[in-house]
Amino acid sequence: MTVRLLANLFAGCLVIFGYGCLRLRAEHTPKVLSFLRNDRLGIWIFSIAHGWFFIHLIQLEEQDCGTLKPVIIGIFWFAFIGCIFYWKDFLLVRGVALLLILTAHQALAVSYMETNRVCPYLSIGWYTLILLALGFGINPYWVRDLLPSLFSHHRLALKIIASIHVFYGTLLIILSYA
Repeated sequence: MTVRLLANLFAGCLVIFGYGCLRLRAEHTPKVLSFLRNDRLGIWIFSIAHGWFFIHLIQLEEQDCGTLKPVIIGIFWFAFIGCIFYWKDFLLVRGVALLLILTAHQALAVSYMETNRVCPYLSIGWYTLILLALGFGINPYWVRDLLPSLFSHHRLALKIIASIHVFYGTLLIILSYA
């Protein structure tokens, strides 16, 4: 994958997400929250994300984690089983957060040591997504508290966030072809 293609894909997702946020209304809040609490979809997304993570974990070399590799794999299997059976609430948010972090790892590897003009701006976007994914992955209940607040009380803040997404995506597209 080239940096230009990566920038265009990332920018397209940002613009679509920003435009979707601009179209949301307060009456959509229950539908969005029920979608984020969908157990069946959450288990699928979380399982896919953990499968991808376990592939990375299994491929680690001796110098990466030493002799603790079986212990680390055991801890993450325990966490995976615990999340599936005991901590199901907002499992979709946790799975999407893990997928975002794994995708960011791959995307940052593509732009590593590249001299393209768009690379610093692309990296800023991915690192921001990593920080958000870590926050929402650790505490997915922030989504439950944040969405109703943005949809009903802080409409201007939602419009500003969505406009930033659209602007940043457009900027990435322009820079990728400059």
